[in-house]
Amino acid sequence: MRFAGVLLVLIACPHPDARAAEEWRASLAGIQSMAAEGRLAEARKALLDEVKDAERAGRGERLAATLNNLGSATQDMGFCGEAASAYRRSLAIWERIGQPRAAIRTAANLTGLLLMCQDVREARRVGERNVLPHIPALQDDDPDAALLLVVAAHLHRERKQYAAAEPLLRRALRLRGPDASILNALALVRACVGDYEGAIADTQRALQLLERPGGPAHPHAVRLLGNLGSFYASAYNLTKAEEFYQKALTAAETTHGPGSFQAAEILANYAALLRTANRRAEAAETARRARAIYEQATRDNRRYTVDVDELQASRR
Repeated sequence: MRFAGVLLVLIACPHPDARAAEEWRASLAGIQSMAAEGRLAEARKALLDEVKDAERAGRGERLAATLNNLGSATQDMGFCGEAASAYRRSLAIWERIGQPRAAIRTAANLTGLLLMCQDVREARRVGERNVLPHIPALQDDDPDAALLLVVAAHLHRERKQYAAAEPLLRRALRLRGPDASILNALALVRACVGDYEGAIADTQRALQLLERPGGPAHPHAVRLLGNLGSFYASAYNLTKAEEFYQKALTAAETTHGPGSFQAAEILANYAALLRTANRRAEAAETARRARAIYEQATRDNRRYTVDVDELQASRR
């Protein structure tokens, strides 16, 4: 079961020119608004333009900050390779110019991406080097405390160390207050130990925080709806599972497009549910749709977070 992203941190950097700094902040705010509205392709294009500007100007801090934010946008689009490249470039610059705090933030974002994209070995390597060493001495007033706690909890969950993960997440909630990303992480831990009722309750709370009455679904709501489908399926409530997979699919196609990785991921899980319900013809067609998106992504050289094993199984 996949998690719907860690608590990503976007970074703005200082600039010696006050006017340039103000322009940068305004540009960043506009790009963040695009991403929050689900206009991820526009946000990505704007950030790529910002990267070129920072490269031409030779401003290391601005380039590193922009690359970190590009990683966040492309991660939400499911472009694992592109996001990892942006985060790695950002991290290398922070380390080279001696900005350890910013380096920790970007390393935490990279760790979360690698976990999302199922590169667990590399996620552990990056996280054990850059995140976990800071946890024992982490103070509650540290501005990055919640981010580091959530990433550390995801690493513990991947190692099936659920008893270690849950206290970190509850501490993060205490520090940050109600937060959809943290509640989602807690829901996944609870699901891993068989507490599907608790997982469903936490995910529903997270969705309430992301609600946009009368507006488009928040980009992260798509995966939370899919998670609810998975939790209900694990609890053998197939009717509710189907209901939420259908809601998730509608939200994915509306927010990200019918050919998006988000739609493919939900279709693959929905196909598995249909096979469980012995609705084989529907399952085969649903899996075919998911596989078509994955195969198009392969032709486009995009690495999406689609469960390849699940899609291959659908051929049988």
